[in-house]
Amino acid sequence: MTLAAKRIVVGEDIGNELVDWFNAVDLSYRTDLRELNGLNFARFDAKLEQRLAELRAELRTSSNDRVARSLTLPSRAPPRPGASHPSLPP
Repeated sequence: MTLAAKRIVVGEDIGNELVDWFNAVDLSYRTDLRELNGLNFARFDAKLEQRLAELRAELRTSSNDRVARSLTLPSRAPPRPGASHPSLPP
């Protein structure tokens, strides 16, 4: 085997080691990223649920206030047909 052929074999071995190392690092980073994404999604989901609960409570309160106001306001029913208007003389 010539010297050039020996360099190619050694160079190929080093290249394969580098590729294996990069693949291992890539796998490690992907695993870490997947874990971080899972944690961030859990935080987002918790905040979303909390805000939805606050919105539902606010809507319930607003609806209850509207119902209470409608019960306390005097009725504004239209006048019956044939009845005189209060601002007109009889």
